[in-house]
Amino acid sequence: MEATILETALSQGIWAALAVFLLISMMKENEKADQRQSEREARYQTLLMELMAKFEILDEMKKDIRYIRSRISPEKDDGSGDDG
Repeated sequence: MEATILETALSQGIWAALAVFLLISMMKENEKADQRQSEREARYQTLLMELMAKFEILDEMKKDIRYIRSRISPEKDDGSGDDG
């Protein structure tokens, strides 16, 4: 298909051929860039899921620490929570 388009453009002159060649070249580069972007987004999505899982672990640890603090010294824990 590209060869046919280039032949037709060549029959119209060198500038038409050059314009068509550049257009086809840019389209191919855009396809490659789109593929790389899709792969990058998939990696970011995986990373975000892993980070969310780790933050859930931290949240559970925070709850456990609060519980332990309340069991050790219940009179000092007024529930206001300076740690967030």
